[in-house]
Amino acid sequence: MSKNKMIFWALWAVLLMIIVYWVSLLNSSSNKKKVSGPKEFNVWVVGDESAGFSDIISWFKQRYPSYENTNIKFTKFSSYEDYEKTLLTVMADNNSPDVFVVNNNWWDLLETKIQAIPNEVIDSLDFSKRFNKAFDDMILKEKDWDLVKTYLKWIPLGYETLWVFYNWKLVRNTPATWAELDEEIKNSEQSSDYITIWLWLGEKYIFKAPDILSVFLLQNWVNNYKDLKSNNAILAMKAYKSYATDPNNDITKFQDEMDSLGLTTVDMFVRWKIWMIIGYPSLVKEIELAIKRTSGTVNINKKFLRTSPLPQISSNKEDNSATNLVNYNYFALSKQTQNLAMGYDFMNYLSRQEAQEKYLKSFPAYLSAIRALEDQRKKESVSKDYEYVTYESFMDPSVELKSFTKWLKIEFDNYFNKNFSSKEEDNVVLEKWIKYIDCNKSHLIDGAGFEEQCN
Repeated sequence: MSKNKMIFWALWAVLLMIIVYWVSLLNSSSNKKKVSGPKEFNVWVVGDESAGFSDIISWFKQRYPSYENTNIKFTKFSSYEDYEKTLLTVMADNNSPDVFVVNNNWWDLLETKIQAIPNEVIDSLDFSKRFNKAFDDMILKEKDWDLVKTYLKWIPLGYETLWVFYNWKLVRNTPATWAELDEEIKNSEQSSDYITIWLWLGEKYIFKAPDILSVFLLQNWVNNYKDLKSNNAILAMKAYKSYATDPNNDITKFQDEMDSLGLTTVDMFVRWKIWMIIGYPSLVKEIELAIKRTSGTVNINKKFLRTSPLPQISSNKEDNSATNLVNYNYFALSKQTQNLAMGYDFMNYLSRQEAQEKYLKSFPAYLSAIRALEDQRKKESVSKDYEYVTYESFMDPSVELKSFTKWLKIEFDNYFNKNFSSKEEDNVVLEKWIKYIDCNKSHLIDGAGFEEQCN
C-alpha cells in the first residue's frame, strides 16, 4: 500500500472515530433530555374532577416526551373554602403547588404569587387574537426602559355567564330590562300557585345567589367590594331586594314548604311554582337533579325549558351599557415552583386548541375560552335532553363581560348568605361587608390583626 493511501485511510479512520464520538454525545444528550423532567409536577384544581384532566396529561406528555416519566398529579378540592385556606397556608410556607387555579373574582388576592409567562413561551398578541375578548386583561404590560414588554398572567380553559332559564309554557316573552320585569310582576295577578321570580335570599334557596347580586352591582357600575358603600351599590341592593317585597311576587308563600323539604328555587321552578330563575349553563345539572326529586310528580317538560338574556338596566344597545358577570377559574404558574421550565411548557400546552377541546369534552357546561371553538359549539345543546338550551344562548357579543372583585370569594359569599336578610339599613350592611372582607384579608394574607374578630 502506498504512503498516500495509508494517509488517506488513516484520515478516514480518524474522521469515523470523530463521527462515532459525536453521535454518542448526541445520543447521550438525547437520553438525558428524555429523563430531564422532574419526578413530580403538582397541579391544584377546585370544583372540576381531577379525572377529567387525564386526556390533557397524556397528550401533554406526547407533545413533550421529556416529561413522560414525570408524575403530573392533579389534586382536586371539593369546596372553595377548603381550597382558599389551604392554598394561602402552603404559600405562606413557600410550599405552593407548581400550578394552581384561581377564580377570576378573587385574582387580586394572589397576583403577587403568580409567575408571569413571557412572550417567548406564549405570544400575547396571538393569545388576544385566539381567545375571547373577556380575557384581554390577562395581558400584563411592563415598561422596561423605552420598551414595553408584554406577559401573560394565566390561562383560562372555559367560562360561565348568567342567563335566565324560563318555562316557555308559562312565559313566552322574557323581559329585556329589569324595569320590564317589574312591570310584568306589577301587572300579573296575585296567585297562591306561583310567582314570577325569586330573588333576595341567599344560597340556601338560590343557586349562586352572591353572583346574581354581583351582576346587579356591575350593572350599576360597582366592580369591586371596596366600593360597596357607594350610592350605586345601595341602588343595586335595593333593586335586588325589591323582588321580595312586591305583593304580586310574594316569595314567602313557598318558604315554609321549601324549609321543611329542603328545597331550592330550582325545585320550585321544575314544579311550575316559579316562572323564571337565573343561573350559569351548569344550572341544567341542578334542574335535572331537581326533576328526579319530584319522584314523577308534575315537572317541567324538556321542550319547555328555554333560556334568554339576562335583563339589563337599559334596552338601548347603542349606549354600550349591557353588562354580565363572567365567572371562570384560570390556571396560574406559581412563583414558588422549582420546575419553571416544565411550568412554561405546561402553560403553553394549555393555551393550545387541542387542550381546550379536551377540557370542554370533560366539562361540557363551560363556554369555550377560544374563538375557534365558540363557532363550532354555538348550535350544540348544553345537555342532550334540552335541545333549546344551546351554548349560543349564553353568548352575546353585544354584552360586556366583567369580573366583580371579591378579593376573598368565600368570605364575600359567606357574609352575603349570613347577613343579606338583615333588618339593618342597606348602607350599614354594605359598610360591614367591606369591614368583614378587610378583617379577613388582614388575618389570612397579612397575618395581622388577630385581636379583632371578623363578624
